[in-house]
Amino acid sequence: MDGTGLSGNTSKRTSSTKRRSPSADRKRQLIIESAERIFAARGFHDTTIADISQDSGVHEASIFQYFKTKENLIVTIPERHLKETLEGITEHLQGMKGAEPKIRKLLWHQLRDLSVNKNYTSILLRELRTLPAFYKSPAYEMIRQYSAFAADAIREGIRDQEIDPGIEVILVLEMIFGAIDSIVLRWLFFGDPYDPNEAADALCALIKAAIWKRDRLVGGEEGDEPSRGELRRRTIIEVASEVFGRKGYGGATISEIAGKAGIAEASIYQYFKSKEQLLLSVLGTWFIELADELGRVFSGSLNPCERLLYLLRRWALDFQIREWETRVLILELYRNPKFYESQEYTNTQRFWELIRATVEAGQESGHFRRDFEIAYYLHLVQGAFEHEALARMMLSKKQPSIARTEQMINLLLRAIKA
Repeated sequence: MDGTGLSGNTSKRTSSTKRRSPSADRKRQLIIESAERIFAARGFHDTTIADISQDSGVHEASIFQYFKTKENLIVTIPERHLKETLEGITEHLQGMKGAEPKIRKLLWHQLRDLSVNKNYTSILLRELRTLPAFYKSPAYEMIRQYSAFAADAIREGIRDQEIDPGIEVILVLEMIFGAIDSIVLRWLFFGDPYDPNEAADALCALIKAAIWKRDRLVGGEEGDEPSRGELRRRTIIEVASEVFGRKGYGGATISEIAGKAGIAEASIYQYFKSKEQLLLSVLGTWFIELADELGRVFSGSLNPCERLLYLLRRWALDFQIREWETRVLILELYRNPKFYESQEYTNTQRFWELIRATVEAGQESGHFRRDFEIAYYLHLVQGAFEHEALARMMLSKKQPSIARTEQMINLLLRAIKA
């Protein structure tokens, strides 16, 4: 193996490749195979077309006949792998019924496929996820097709009255694919092997606990998920805050607030008797809850479930208000091997140790179940928020609403609650 991390003698391979005079299709494939090896070893920015030309034995000018730019070349690499993935999962799901087995199969299939070819996986998760051109490529459309299988499985569970109908499908997708990314990235950077069967079982159990209907929910305890009506009320208040803030009381209308909230105008009057009452409700119980929560934090009287709720809310809040730091963390640092050798990475682990210690305390106190591995739960939490943030950054999506963020937090709590 030479200094580039590529096996074999490059010059010998180059000369023998040139003698083959490959057909156009074969030449294109040689370029892609060489690009996959070199991009994985050196990264997108440190790889040149000249490097790929030397390794593949295809003249540099000829490469540009197939791929107009270096970006065009790297976004093409996943197509063959993703085509095989889609063909495989389509066959696996044939004749399968029920949301749970489908979700478990989709988890296993993705985890298994990403563990087979480390070069491809490294390019997909370290290079392409942060490259704008990728999100306009056929490869990304294939990923959307795979995601659609998961969305269909969740909707099937809702139709079969297994999954809570109030749950937003997109949040579950962020949990599923965020957790997968988190597990696989740890394998790439730390060499921690994972068993696709074990990981799929663990994640499926956590997700099922989070989204399946429950016969009995403990009410009145801090950290329990709000009702569907309460979520709608929060959405109305959040939208009203924006409209009143932008236009003032005189310029705001109930019709506009209803439209932005995605509900019928008459529905608002089920929660608020008048526009004036809605205005007065904008602050809601904000300061009461803030004072109560901080009082419990400083007095040390929070139980483990309340502490975890506080930590998750703070994590979600920081992801939204620390916009630029979050952008650097996700787009640059998380995909840089040197970050994991730095003191800055060690600093990030202090937060995750707090999460771990809180979950362990909750298991001891009976607030949380014991039948799950905390490591997989941490992947679920970290992956869910980071997957949402990555999509927001790369696809120019809006910040998630307070109601949506609260639902994500409550799903993550519900995943482990006793």
